[in-house]
Amino acid sequence: MKKLFILCVCAGLACTLSAQMTLSKGEMVAGVTYNSAYANETITDDLAFTVGYAVSDEFTIMATRDENTEGEDASINLGVRYFYNGFYGQLNMIDVQDATADDEDATMSVGKMFALDWVDGLYLDPSITISGLGSDNDTDTSFGMTLGMRF
Repeated sequence: MKKLFILCVCAGLACTLSAQMTLSKGEMVAGVTYNSAYANETITDDLAFTVGYAVSDEFTIMATRDENTEGEDASINLGVRYFYNGFYGQLNMIDVQDATADDEDATMSVGKMFALDWVDGLYLDPSITISGLGSDNDTDTSFGMTLGMRF
């Protein structure tokens, strides 16, 4: 039920928001990310912290600190985001600080950033993520939503 709710919210926001946003060279973003792939009992347990830096007008380096991993330590996930016509594609490397984690494959995300005019710099970032790339296992799809600020 929670996944269906998030899907409906993402679809509704994508259809109603029109202020698309891209990042210019030198800008930074920071936000809180929700991912529907997590199966915790409360939404607050499903949140991760995301930061990013635009190295050019098209490319942004993203990093996510994710508490929803097995074990006691949080994982650091790195991603490279490419903007094209207001949309972006992002390739994510999972748990880059653990050199022995060979069971985690890269993921790919597609989304669009929307500027919220209520506060200058506030944005909403719905995305669809495909997990399990490059493995023999089935791929898994999840929906994400980031609420953040652009600096």
